[in-house]
Amino acid sequence: EDTEVLIGQPADFPTFMVEQLTILFETETDVKAAYLAQMFNQRRDEEPSLLIGLELNEGLSKEHVQDLHSKISRVAYDSMQEQGLVDLIHMLDDDQEGVVAYLRDETEPFYVRAQGKKKGFFARLFS
Repeated sequence: EDTEVLIGQPADFPTFMVEQLTILFETETDVKAAYLAQMFNQRRDEEPSLLIGLELNEGLSKEHVQDLHSKISRVAYDSMQEQGLVDLIHMLDDDQEGVVAYLRDETEPFYVRAQGKKKGFFARLFS
């Protein structure tokens, strides 16, 4: 059964939270991009929640994804001005409907991994 969800941009943009998440994402090489929205599921929520859409590298283990979710959730929650809900979703390449379509088509990512030259083995070893 489809659930109607209201989605848009937060009225009060969480600048500090986005800055803190950007710092985290710089250290997490598996995060390719991150998007932000606010959503309201009338069946589930009393108030709107923030939604972070994540584009991750392919082929990650379930445990690694859970670890990433845990870190992202902790940083997001700890850096919010007013404590509230934060939902995370994966934006798969072939997913072009619903919330993912909104994030891709109607918003700009707040974080995009720089596509620089890949480091060689020894550069990674000693950096």
